[in-house]
Amino acid sequence: MEQLGCVRSENVAEIKWKITPLGKAVLSVGLHPRLACVAISGIYSNQLQETVKLAIKYSSYAAASAAQQKAAEIDLMSRVGKNIKGIARTAKPVSQTRMILSGFPDRIAQLCINTKNAFKDESYYQFPSGRVAALYGTEHPEYIVAPKVDAGEKTGKIYEWEKLTTEEAEDWLNAHASKNPSALPKKTERAITRSDFPMYGRRR
Repeated sequence: MEQLGCVRSENVAEIKWKITPLGKAVLSVGLHPRLACVAISGIYSNQLQETVKLAIKYSSYAAASAAQQKAAEIDLMSRVGKNIKGIARTAKPVSQTRMILSGFPDRIAQLCINTKNAFKDESYYQFPSGRVAALYGTEHPEYIVAPKVDAGEKTGKIYEWEKLTTEEAEDWLNAHASKNPSALPKKTERAITRSDFPMYGRRR
């Protein structure tokens, strides 16, 4: 929930959490927190209709009829609209993949191995946690966000994904990276130099 921005820590020593305005809205939407965050993200960029459709696409309504999906969208629009207090609008449109990242920030992945021959066409993507999952098919972009992926015993499998442009991915990663300090001795002097490396999860 902290990664989604639904709660924040007020006291690191005692690990006390406080629910954020986003967290209160998520609890009132009636969806899984990930999907609720996707739906609500449209408020920031004035794209609520688009994010609601996206949340329905990856929800249990994905296999429902068109009429049921439409009814679910209308209901979700109403529920989200009633719980937007304290959430600022930026009025800056974002892409569909950036909307998905609002609820699946840990599902951004980078291509690490690409195997293509007469027998198989697969690639492997690494997530911020360090785990790797396989993607089968003919398209293997550098960056993706994968809402539906399983862990697997050794290597997971990606079932549904959206493409991220390199610019989108790097902008998002830079905005959410943390600094990892590293102290290294200089080769020519008896001194220690400190360097800060940007990290996202376990990926540098």
